[in-house]
Amino acid sequence: MIEFNLKTSLFFLMLAGTLVCAQDKKIEKAAAHFDDMAYVDAINSYEDLEQKGYSSEKMYKDLANANYLNSKYTEAVHWYAKLFALEKRDSALEEMYRYAVTLKSIGDYKTSDIWMQKFSKEKTKDLRSEHFRIKPDYLEIIKNNSGRYQIGEISINSSKSDFAPSFYSGQLIFASARDTGLVSRRIDRWNKKAFFSIYIAKKEADKSFTKSALFAKNIKTRAHQSSTVFTKDGKTLYFTMNNFKGSNFARNNEGVSHLHLYRATLINGEWSNVTALPFNSEDYSVAHPALSEDEKTLYFASDMPGTLGKSDIFKVDIYGDGTYGIPTNLGPTINTEARETFPFISPSNVLYFASDGHPGLGGLDMFAVKLYDPHNTEVINLGAPLNSAHDDFSLIIDEESKSGFFASNREGGMGSDDIYSLKELQPLPFKCYSDINGSIIDQQSGKILVNAKIALDSKYEKQILVNDGGRFYLKLDCGLKTLNVNARNEEYEDTMVTIDLTKKDDLDRVVIALEKKKDILDEGTDLFEALKLKPIHFENDKYEIKKDSYSELDQILAFLNKYPELKIQVRSHTDSKGGDEYNQILSQKRAESTVFYFTSRGIDSSRISGVGFGESQLQNDCRNGSNCSEKIHALNRRSEFIIVK
Repeated sequence: MIEFNLKTSLFFLMLAGTLVCAQDKKIEKAAAHFDDMAYVDAINSYEDLEQKGYSSEKMYKDLANANYLNSKYTEAVHWYAKLFALEKRDSALEEMYRYAVTLKSIGDYKTSDIWMQKFSKEKTKDLRSEHFRIKPDYLEIIKNNSGRYQIGEISINSSKSDFAPSFYSGQLIFASARDTGLVSRRIDRWNKKAFFSIYIAKKEADKSFTKSALFAKNIKTRAHQSSTVFTKDGKTLYFTMNNFKGSNFARNNEGVSHLHLYRATLINGEWSNVTALPFNSEDYSVAHPALSEDEKTLYFASDMPGTLGKSDIFKVDIYGDGTYGIPTNLGPTINTEARETFPFISPSNVLYFASDGHPGLGGLDMFAVKLYDPHNTEVINLGAPLNSAHDDFSLIIDEESKSGFFASNREGGMGSDDIYSLKELQPLPFKCYSDINGSIIDQQSGKILVNAKIALDSKYEKQILVNDGGRFYLKLDCGLKTLNVNARNEEYEDTMVTIDLTKKDDLDRVVIALEKKKDILDEGTDLFEALKLKPIHFENDKYEIKKDSYSELDQILAFLNKYPELKIQVRSHTDSKGGDEYNQILSQKRAESTVFYFTSRGIDSSRISGVGFGESQLQNDCRNGSNCSEKIHALNRRSEFIIVK
């Protein structure tokens, strides 16, 4: 019995070891699928492991990201939630952002914002965090932009993926993974779907598109071919295709076949001379071409070196001899650390693009920005119904007819991606801005005042973008003619300047000079002016202190108590009514009654004296015989408080 038990125990130990070894191999295989970007295989392998009780941080992370990269956002939400429910895990900041994006796809914007707040706190310098902080009310902004387009279904969609429309000689070109009837179909291991080919749909008399066929069989390959753009004369085509040589993919050392841009020319009715563009590389993708109106600039999406995120929008010059310049990133106004892709340039230089880095409704949203105008740099979300909680992308539009097309994987479509028509009902609300660059300096030395600040009217205060080290940058709505700016520094007098916004050439070098404050204890200083107190005025033909002046005089009293060595002189005045001699006596009585106010409250009489000046120092032109109102005369019936020692 003992021998049997030992043998049995050894058997089960060996069996357990075999099972553990088998599971380890399945885990390694699932991870290898993910690393090879065979995401559907990775999902299937990991889900099989999860059903058998296995769990790990990497499994949840890979499952979530594999679904995210296949636009299966509802499934991604499930796995991201499991990832962030783990008590112990490594940093997963990119997954945190993607979790916030996918939550929008199920309509949970409140929880999405909570995760965006967490992400923004962890990655303060991330452009996506900055966009979220600047526009915490992004949903309201998008809502206000919504309703500008009418969308409709078109009949050329299939049960597969259809996207990337483009205009060509009154016809519609697009990419599709539909069945072409070929005997052999290559399957993309990324999503287990057929490779894309380029199709053409002819416009019918009623302006609908009902029939489609392969666009150009002579440039068809057994790889992905997708987004296209044509020159106006219809003789040059730029398109996206996998890096391909002969009958096989051209892969890099990591086994990846990146997307590249190619050019073809129309010769005798056939597309030929297919040429790879010189800035393609086996180490990164270059895809989704768009042409400027003058056809001298090519725009595209890429993850080439210099990219801010997963993919950015770039541009490159096309020279007259057919060569190209050096690709240039469009910068952080447009690009983020996430995906910016599928550019389209309208004749009025509006760039339309898709992004999941700018605040949106979920997945890829479509945006627009005015190019080549320093006063129009706002990126606008195109709003619903064009954008949805899913992926919306590859927009094209004819500005003359206000009509166009875009693709989306929203619910209710025929396939995984479908092409929809659009009609612009209202123009985009592009804002015009005036940029102001300025500095605050010392009036005498001309040096920058590093501790200076500026203040605007409350309705403009949020538009102070930079106020650092005495320099400032303002971005104001166009249409304003003037702007009042108040510059401040503790050691200087506040200075208000009015900027003429119609003089555009002067707005880049606005200079505000501040005058240094005089020492408040200097001889000759009028304490009422220095302490910014209300003037002390007297009733007509009277010398008694008015009760409403007590609060001002008490501030002078406090100042005298604070500086016990200080001596002041009260200088009192009258208006021009009455005789000169009478006014002299009246002013002296006013001075004496004012002095008494202080001495009766403990100020030594040696520290304060009073002198009457009659009507000899009038504040205005209300001299003898003048026809002035009582209100104007009252300005001359006053007392001043001058430091004499």
